[in-house]
Formats: sequence, C-alpha cells, structure tokens
Amino acid sequence: MIRKLTDKPIAIAADHRGADLKTHLKTWLAANGYTVTDHGTNQSAERVDAMDYAVALAAEIQAGRCDFAIGICGSGQMMAITANRFPFIRATLLHTPDETLSARQHGDANMLVLGADLTPPGTAERILATFLNTAAEGDRYAERRERLAKLDISALKTLCRKLSERIERRSAPKRSRLPPPRPVPRPRGLCGHRPPRTAGWP
Repeated sequence: MIRKLTDKPIAIAADHRGADLKTHLKTWLAANGYTVTDHGTNQSAERVDAMDYAVALAAEIQAGRCDFAIGICGSGQMMAITANRFPFIRATLLHTPDETLSARQHGDANMLVLGADLTPPGTAERILATFLNTAAEGDRYAERRERLAKLDISALKTLCRKLSERIERRSAPKRSRLPPPRPVPRPRGLCGHRPPRTAGWP
C-alpha cells in the first residue's frame, strides 16, 4: 500500500535512453493514484541531452509545482550530477529499494534518479514505491539537512580557511613544557664568602 506524502503531481523526465522506462513508470504512478507531469522526451530514436531534462525537473521543484521528481537516463549519472548543481535539489541515484530507504529517511531526497540501462522495470517500480512511501526522519538528520542547505561557495571558502588554520596549528613547533634552567651559582671560598665576580661567572 502506498502512503502518499504529497498531493502535488510527480514530475518525470528522461532522455532517449530512459524514455521507455519513463513510460512504464508513468503507467505505474497513474495506477497508484498519482498525477504525473511529463517533461519528455517521448521518443527513444533521436539522441537528446539528459542535462536539459534534469534542469526542467529542477525548475518544477523550485517553482513549487511538485515535491518529488523522477529523472531517468542511461546510467543515471548525468541526470543526478546536473540536478545536484541546484542547492534546493537533493537528487539520488538509486539501484535498490534498500538504498532508497536511507536516501529518503536520512537525506530527504526530493529527486529520484534511475539508470534505465541498469534497472529493470520491476526493480524500478519497487524503488519508486519505497521512495514515495518513506518519510524523512528528524533530529540529527534534520540538522544535517539544514547544514547541507547552507553549503555554497562562500561556505566552502570558510571551511577551507578553518582547515588551513587547523593544519598550521598542528604543524607549528610545540613549546617546551620543561621549566627554565636554574642559574649556576658562583662557587664559595673556603670561608664561605663568595669571590669577586670574574668573567665567565654570573
């Protein structure tokens, strides 16, 4: 049984190598009560670029027209890499339902990416069912996602600076913890008096 986590449509897109799997999953989504917005491509004969379709899905999430998106290409790699260029996208390339659990529970992934060349339709159905049926967990995972949302180039520069400072502190020569040397006393004469100062004695 599918527990629907969103009432918004599910956005889906694929390149030419993922078009057939996209058609299969659209049928599955409709049969399970989901509305689907299809952003192409609808043919597998002519080559298209997966990057363009990843950007189209990212735009749907940014505009708030969907909470979840599905991107499909041959390996899934380019779709995932392109989508994750956007800070509001948490795209995850998945191959098994078990992977999907942690992607949703811990990472609150909002874009499922599949490699059509590597994922049979039946496996893709199970992955999608788990993806749409698993809620994100809170506590430390929510704190981690907040940190993730703040990461950008400026944050990277800050982290690099702190790391450099830490390395410099570790490589700096350590100060000796031994007490300072005690001054050498001047020798006493036979009668206990100190002789007059001479060169070489303090």
